Amino acid sequence: MNLFPRNPFGPKGVDNPTANLVGQILNEKWKVTKILARDETNTTGGAFSVPFRVVNQETGKEAFLKVIDLIKSLQMYSGLSAAEAMHRVGENHSFEVYLSEICRNKRMTRVVHAIDNGEVPICVPPWGELRFPFIIFELADGDVHTLLTINHKLDDLWKINTLHQVATAVQQLHKENIAHQDIKRSNVVFFGATDAKLTDLGRAVKRNFPSRNDQRPIPCQNANSPPELLYGYHLPDWAQAHLATDLYMLGNLAFTLFFDDTITSQMIGRIPSDLHPGKFAGEYCDILPALQHALGEIIMEIERQIPKAIVQEYTSVIRWLCNPDPLKRGHPKDHAMKHSNKYSVERFISTFDAIKRKGHHILST
Repeated sequence: MNLFPRNPFGPKGVDNPTANLVGQILNEKWKVTKILARDETNTTGGAFSVPFRVVNQETGKEAFLKVIDLIKSLQMYSGLSAAEAMHRVGENHSFEVYLSEICRNKRMTRVVHAIDNGEVPICVPPWGELRFPFIIFELADGDVHTLLTINHKLDDLWKINTLHQVATAVQQLHKENIAHQDIKRSNVVFFGATDAKLTDLGRAVKRNFPSRNDQRPIPCQNANSPPELLYGYHLPDWAQAHLATDLYMLGNLAFTLFFDDTITSQMIGRIPSDLHPGKFAGEYCDILPALQHALGEIIMEIERQIPKAIVQEYTSVIRWLCNPDPLKRGHPKDHAMKHSNKYSVERFISTFDAIKRKGHHILST
């Protein structure tokens, strides 16, 4: 059941004014060689950016260029003056650059690094010359979504290894008080066949550093969102509001890798239609029993489909990470400890590592 519409923006066509960037040199060293279609990006740039391939004129090294699509961005802020809209676009871009610099300076091994940034002037009739912000990233070979499309039955050990690396990326971000807020298949990219990294900080937030991302009631696609956000339930505590969201999305990714659907869609699809987001007018605590029951049904179905060798660990991960109650989300041992981080990823990293050590001979499908 498809309860949530897909992103309405398709591949960027050559009629986009940024297509004129091909052949230009950015920051005196990056030559823009190709505009990429949506299925060629190898990393998501989001609906409000245009992806390119660039090459360093000094080293010959290729990289990924993300140019903010000012046209769509200005349309998004159509109720504001052009000056205020441009200011907001600039603020969002600067914040993403700031977060990317933290990731690079802290040497986060499981987060894609930005290697350059700036602005490029493009003539856009009738507005004249506009300065389009851009960021240049490491160039990945592909993302989870692309690899699953090409090879529908990837090795279970590959999936667990990917989850282990993504969980490590989440831990690295959380250590610096950054919450990603948009963990999904297309934001997990590969350098080689097995070296996974988390990318795209366009929706991320940082504790004690306000940004416009803090104002997003739902920071990601509805299908990947924790259910409480769909029902308008927002906790005031930063960790409860944001770290719990990342935990849910990690669990949702674990579900999606094995079942090609989101656990949010599955949960909502199992409750009566009059209890769906947008129709239910009660308090979130009133809908929780129905969502908890739906999650229990999903767990029972998982137990019949996941290899027996990993079913206990895997179902525990889904149960704890995807708990619809954000106050209980996370590992039970962390919640039981008085002064622990209730939303720590550490125990889940250990769980994925333990599954990995079981080896290919157990996890073959």
